[in-house]
Amino acid sequence: MRVVHSPHEIYSQLTHERSTGRSVGLVPTMGALHQGHLDLVREARHLAGESGQVAVSIFVNPLQFAPTEDLAKYPRTEDADLDAARARGATIAFIPTPEVMYPRARMVSVVPDVLSDTWEGAIRPGHFAGVLTVV
Repeated sequence: MRVVHSPHEIYSQLTHERSTGRSVGLVPTMGALHQGHLDLVREARHLAGESGQVAVSIFVNPLQFAPTEDLAKYPRTEDADLDAARARGATIAFIPTPEVMYPRARMVSVVPDVLSDTWEGAIRPGHFAGVLTVV
């Protein structure tokens, strides 16, 4: 599995794959992969086909954490995550740092409307704004 760390690297790699007609699947995660993530990797492998690429992102996005949550305590299991993703068919891993993803003061934030008050948003203020902004 190829591991890349910059948005430019992943963009270049996947643009090249698509330009050759290969399918590309993406499973975005914050790491600490569980069975749901691994099922998505397996499905992406199925959909991309044998010659396609399956990318997994592992990015602990600080914008998804509420002020009362401890970002430092979020589990970081990169080696185990890479092994598990590889075993299910992932071929590329994108593992950026917050400094790479947010190199300067944020100029844009995406704020959800009613979504921010449901599901995770009901108990984690700012969670969905963090998800939408990084996407």
